[in-house]
Amino acid sequence: MQAAFQDSVHDSQQCFRHILKAMSEPGTKVTLPSIDVELPIANATLSILLTLVDQSTSLWLDDDVRQRALLDYLDFHVGAVVTRNTQDASFAVVTDIGAIPDLTLFSVGTEEQPHGNCTLIIETSFQGKLSRLTGPGIENDVELALGLPEPLLDQRQALSVLAPCGIDMILVDGNDVIALPRTTQIEVY
Repeated sequence: MQAAFQDSVHDSQQCFRHILKAMSEPGTKVTLPSIDVELPIANATLSILLTLVDQSTSLWLDDDVRQRALLDYLDFHVGAVVTRNTQDASFAVVTDIGAIPDLTLFSVGTEEQPHGNCTLIIETSFQGKLSRLTGPGIENDVELALGLPEPLLDQRQALSVLAPCGIDMILVDGNDVIALPRTTQIEVY
């Protein structure tokens, strides 16, 4: 079995702090620690999974990465419970942006437990049309390219009426991450 973080305690704590910074400051790009492992997902995606997923959370993987090597790796390192049901997923990994399921298929939480929502980890490239982000954690606004298709952003925006429920997103490009908590408003130019 291939190793995870070089220094499991220090690196996972550092990774958690970076993810927390990205979630609390939407639109801020952070770089996660690198992991020298050959698996069908981006380095930052793997770092996020090793940091946030455990046997008490369920994980949905798109078909492109649902491979035995990755499943065995995640089972060994974090005891990941992998599900095929999107509604059961605490975390979901999307590597094929063109084949992302409808966001309404994932849990948005409930009024009593809004934290029961799904966090989507989406591999993309931070290129393309600019988006304007506003909301909690953003002083004025942030403009950047998210690399997400407009229909997906429209779906995400439509879910904003469900606050405090919704879908959190963590966007990944290599080792870089940008978080879009459910409270972040997105306007595409």
